[in-house]
Amino acid sequence: ASLLPTGLVGLVIAAMLAAEMSTDSSYLLTWSSILYNDLICSVRKEPFSEKAGLRLNRFIVLGIAGFLLLYGLWYQPPGRVWDYLSITANIYLSSIFVLLVACCYWKGARAAGESEPSSEERCLRWRSCCSARSSFRRLKAVAPSTFGQRPRGG
Repeated sequence: ASLLPTGLVGLVIAAMLAAEMSTDSSYLLTWSSILYNDLICSVRKEPFSEKAGLRLNRFIVLGIAGFLLLYGLWYQPPGRVWDYLSITANIYLSSIFVLLVACCYWKGARAAGESEPSSEERCLRWRSCCSARSSFRRLKAVAPSTFGQRPRGG
């Protein structure tokens, strides 16, 4: 706090809170749409009306938010919170990595009913994978992993 003026500290904190709220909102909407579209609508024979579907989605969001609030209030992580977040992020990354590699390198990766991808489509997939890999390398070079290391001076 002594490095930045008071107004700038407030602006940085407001930006961090805005980013956190945006991320949480995206997570809630993603989880509710997965539950609604993939679980509820797939077993229901007749589709919901637009109004009923919207209402159900809102109840799902409220249910997930209530669960996360209660879970966050009573769950005590077994160690440091940063280690807990690193482990859960790595679990997520390992599952996503398998899907990314399958999408980029498996010739049979296409949507149901889609024909065999053309050579141009394969080239575009390869380019997108290369750009994702180079972005990951740049990110790793900027912020190397410190998982499992003790903080200095403490």
